[in-house]
Amino acid sequence: MNKRFVLPLAVVVVTLVVAIAIFAFVPFQKALLVEDVLIISEGNPFEIFPEFAENNVFLISPQMNEKAKSVDHAIFNGTALFLQVLEGNGRNTVQVLRIYDSEENFVYCLTNLGDVTVSEELSPEECLEYLSSENGAIVLIESPDKTLSKPVIEISANKLVVRPKTNDDIGDTSFLALRIMFTNSEEIIAGANTILSNFTG
Repeated sequence: MNKRFVLPLAVVVVTLVVAIAIFAFVPFQKALLVEDVLIISEGNPFEIFPEFAENNVFLISPQMNEKAKSVDHAIFNGTALFLQVLEGNGRNTVQVLRIYDSEENFVYCLTNLGDVTVSEELSPEECLEYLSSENGAIVLIESPDKTLSKPVIEISANKLVVRPKTNDDIGDTSFLALRIMFTNSEEIIAGANTILSNFTG
């Protein structure tokens, strides 16, 4: 064999072995475009969403601003959608608000610990420790990121992340995640809106 081809062939073989090893041990991420939202999942999203929905306790953690901005209203509405649909399906919810200052520094959390009469402040370290899959399935609603090509939903076995591109994406992207998780999501929200309109009417 010509010695000139020995080294390149060895490199190809080693590269193939490494690639096979990576695919064997690293979870494979899949991406789907649904209603102009990019869904990224570790494995088959059609299996992961229903499994995620089966959790009993959900930690709903929106990113909010220390000094209120217009985006906070949209994020609050996205949070309310998750609370209504999850609780409407008999799930327990805990709100964990991640508060950021004007420099985008994570400064503290406010949580109700699953009790609407409670409001407890946690340091960033305490908050990150609390936002653990040991305490429940995690739902993060992030602030809009204009660098994204499209709004994104990331989902794994114990965590769902809503990454909107604009303020207007927050509600729609949150509701899409919920509609994939629960077939009765639209019915629950419509019922809640009817009750609200009768109450305020």
